[in-house]
Amino acid sequence: MVATAAGCGGDDTATGSETDPISNDVSSETVLKISDTGTQAAMELSGLDKKLGFKIEWVAGLPGDQLIQAVRGGSLDAFAGTDSMVYTGTWGGLDLRTVALRETVDPLDHPQSAFGISPGSNVTGPEDLKGASIAYPPGAQPSVTILLLLDKLGLSPDDVEMVEMPTTTPDVYLRALANDQVDVAPLNLNRGHLQQYLAQYGDKGGSYFQPGVREDAYMLIANGEVLRDSEKAAAMKQFTEVWQEAQLWINENPKEFAAGYYSKVLGLPVPAAEELVENLGTFDVPKDWSESMKRFQVNADLLAEFQDMEELDVNDLFDRRFEPDAPEAS
Repeated sequence: MVATAAGCGGDDTATGSETDPISNDVSSETVLKISDTGTQAAMELSGLDKKLGFKIEWVAGLPGDQLIQAVRGGSLDAFAGTDSMVYTGTWGGLDLRTVALRETVDPLDHPQSAFGISPGSNVTGPEDLKGASIAYPPGAQPSVTILLLLDKLGLSPDDVEMVEMPTTTPDVYLRALANDQVDVAPLNLNRGHLQQYLAQYGDKGGSYFQPGVREDAYMLIANGEVLRDSEKAAAMKQFTEVWQEAQLWINENPKEFAAGYYSKVLGLPVPAAEELVENLGTFDVPKDWSESMKRFQVNADLLAEFQDMEELDVNDLFDRRFEPDAPEAS
């Protein structure tokens, strides 16, 4: 149950540690700066935002590297992202913690990406990847997807040519495929990149295959320093509870979410928006993070080895006081 606001915040910041219980009392003067445009839309469309007893400053969606920089600069308390962003930010010196988690029911039936194949490539599917060139964005979630796929196939990054190619604009990979710069590149299904590629280059020989690995994690990632502020930790606890409700609201209201977010905010035609939301599948908010964390440890290990970074213990990257089945805070 979401706590009601109580009291007012003073000028002094109360500090604590991640082992301290989280108060249920949230000052109405507390402010959280959060970037999660999808959940923002779901909260506002559903009216769930009215359950929050404090102030939210919503920050417009930013590319992953800019989100990291915003946290570093203190202009962002939490953002929605993938597990790879936690690892990358941690290696970059940030203190990040996952405080909420959403997954997809039947995730292999609802992939987040597909691998586009260039018109001039001899690759026809994953079985042909050995020796192929693959575009990857360093540190971003598609790099984890690529590593999971290679591991599934019994291949290592040394068995392919990994071509570092930051996605500075949405069409970087489309152009790379169209110009036969790489054999294969991951394309975001939720942004319509695969559809765009096939529409432009399908009749020229462009094709694709599905990775067949899990890539469905969607997290709320917080600045650890914020969580040691007792006022902000209390607000974040309340926010994560409403955040979880918003994910489940999307399950029950897919057409309203499609129209109110993907169409109104992102500018997609309503039919395309509804198709995209249908392709997202059904969301689940796990009450126990243990099994999910085992999977994330595999991801972290693969990325650490590939990028020659220090190994991470995923247990240090989750604040389990925010887990839905965590003991009641007091």
